[in-house]
Amino acid sequence: MILPHRVPGLLRRAVRIGLPISVANFVVAASQMVELLIVGRHLGTDAFGGVSLAATFTLVLVLAFYSLQIAVQAVVSRRHGARDHGAAGAALNTALAIGAGCGAAVFLVFQLLGPEVFVAERAEISTLAFQYFRWRLPSIPMLVLILSIVGFFNGIGRPDVTLRVYAPVLVAHLAMVWAFTGGLGAEHSLGVRGAGLASTLSTAMGLGLFLWHLARPALRERYGLLRFRTGVTAQAARSIVAIGLPIFFQQILGNFSIYLFQVIAAQVPDHAATLVATNIALLFINISTLPGLGFGTAAATMAGQALGAGQPARADAAVRLCWLLGACWMFALGAFYALGGEWIASQFLARAGDPRVTAEQHATVLALSSTFFLIAGLQQFFDSFNTILGKALQGLGLTRFVLTRNMVSQWGFFLPVAYILALPMGMGGTGAWLGMMGYLALNAAMFLHRFLSGKWKTHKV
Repeated sequence: MILPHRVPGLLRRAVRIGLPISVANFVVAASQMVELLIVGRHLGTDAFGGVSLAATFTLVLVLAFYSLQIAVQAVVSRRHGARDHGAAGAALNTALAIGAGCGAAVFLVFQLLGPEVFVAERAEISTLAFQYFRWRLPSIPMLVLILSIVGFFNGIGRPDVTLRVYAPVLVAHLAMVWAFTGGLGAEHSLGVRGAGLASTLSTAMGLGLFLWHLARPALRERYGLLRFRTGVTAQAARSIVAIGLPIFFQQILGNFSIYLFQVIAAQVPDHAATLVATNIALLFINISTLPGLGFGTAAATMAGQALGAGQPARADAAVRLCWLLGACWMFALGAFYALGGEWIASQFLARAGDPRVTAEQHATVLALSSTFFLIAGLQQFFDSFNTILGKALQGLGLTRFVLTRNMVSQWGFFLPVAYILALPMGMGGTGAWLGMMGYLALNAAMFLHRFLSGKWKTHKV
């Protein structure tokens, strides 16, 4: 049991870890959104569509290797808590070796592909997407390495390092996108290639800054970092693969389930307006999960370190406090969505516009958005458990548990129920969104039950 006078200290530590991670997540999301806005303004609608398509494809590829970040964090936090600094450093060294191999393989495979990998309604958009992707492709191996490094700094409770790297990289990235796509004049524009080049150069800058932090003498000496001849171990490799592989498959299956959800939305009556309203709402749902992911990571770090130090009661209290902090943010955003969905959609449409949407469809989009955002707001209660506890359980090494429960809820409930409510029962997009809320409620129940059971406290990493 944690004594009351210990709670303020835990609370301060939760904020000190969770807040920088949440802000860093927002920085990355803002960078991607502003990049698209700059491209659309300088290069036009087709370029906007091509870069958006290729950027999403790149994100899916990179997120598949998000498993390395979680695996490194899980191992490092536990070893750091046990004061086994050599093993913590070996986890990062091993992950960097694995990541370098995986990143190089992805780079070589996609060098062989052509524009046909991007399926768009017009060939011009596919060509532009491929041009952007070819110039951004070198960033993927670097991003895989960055994910491992971020996991290490999260695991030792130093997410502030990630924020200090991301902030200047964001500024440099957007400045280069602006300059390379026409900000210095049309005669200097590199087109969509310039946007891809800006992403690659800024990623290289970020990797360089991270390596500079890792190479600091005190940190390198304490953890044995960047010593690949002696610092890569079979034990660390086994732990990383055992924890990371389920997350790898979860990312693939989860992204594909959202794609199928959008396919369902594209088949209902008023499908054009439904798909536009769905994509806007999904964008803001992703934003609302960012603080939850930040404090879920903080929960995994604090609980992992506490378990490594043999303090299960402290680990339990850390997860509860981090859930409370993250849930407050998510509930506030949920209230905003529920009350202001139509206004949010109208602002988005006013800024971005879409010439393919008629005035009648525009009005339909606003009406549908009001309903979809209401559901999105209400489901923040369930999503707080899904996001924060799910992230915490992953970071504590229970990745196989999270994978199997997500498979049950996504493929056994979410997609069948969304399809039945939307099409055979004629509820349209509203039915599909109710299916999503039901899936999140089911996930929340399963994750909360596992947390309250306390079995995670004895899980070995």
